[in-house]
Amino acid sequence: MPYVDSTSTSFFNPSAPARICDTRAAGPGIAANQCNVGGMHEIGPGGVLTFNIAALGATNVTAVVFNLTAIVPSASTVLTAYPGSSSRPIVSNVNVDKSATVPNRVIVKVPAACSGAACTVNVWNSVGSVNVAVDVDGWFQSTTGAQFTGVTPARACDTRTGTSGTDGCSNPGKVAAGASLSINITGIDNIPTLGGAHSPVAVVLNVTAANATSGTFVTVYPGLTTRPNASDLNVPSSLPVTNLVVVQVGSNGFINLFNDLGSVDLIVDVMGFYS
Repeated sequence: MPYVDSTSTSFFNPSAPARICDTRAAGPGIAANQCNVGGMHEIGPGGVLTFNIAALGATNVTAVVFNLTAIVPSASTVLTAYPGSSSRPIVSNVNVDKSATVPNRVIVKVPAACSGAACTVNVWNSVGSVNVAVDVDGWFQSTTGAQFTGVTPARACDTRTGTSGTDGCSNPGKVAAGASLSINITGIDNIPTLGGAHSPVAVVLNVTAANATSGTFVTVYPGLTTRPNASDLNVPSSLPVTNLVVVQVGSNGFINLFNDLGSVDLIVDVMGFYS
């Protein structure tokens, strides 16, 4: 059954990952965007960055889903994401050590049923200065979209051993530098196949990178689409790194996992789907 109750008023609309905010100066690998006009704009101690999701063209938005990455802060710090035009709550979304790069998946409410420039999100930084990147995966809307169905967590892919019965992950081995692992996510753990009444439009995953031979990043994106300028995991060493991922399902039922540098094992655990 859909994971909603009688009071639910919003539905999920997935999108291919889109980097709508990056406070680092525009240059190789960093596009000009609303958060780096005129150069780098680090968030200082106690500072607040405000960005909007107008570039997505979404209307009647109630909440936005994005990956928030803290990039090489000058001191160990905490980031808090919260609705624009609201008081900062005493919560945290990213906890990051000095000079590290750490992401986390965030779902943030926005001003009620907003559209365009009125859809704003704040990101507060506790101490030191830090750059951030924001990669949007979708939004909740008050009118149309998909509902969530939870499943018993199941391992869809483990490149260390190969995963029998998963197209694209039967025995792939580590993902090489500049390569993508493509796996068919439908039909796994009660996720419906495409074309049915509850055909999945997005899946909720836990993705783990392990045994990396180099510092790297991993991007998860829909099958049959061009890889976006976005990231889901930042991997500094061979130690395991995990993040929650919400990703649109490609029109072929596949998702792709791209590795930037070196080689890395990837482990994909399914938590649920939107349909």
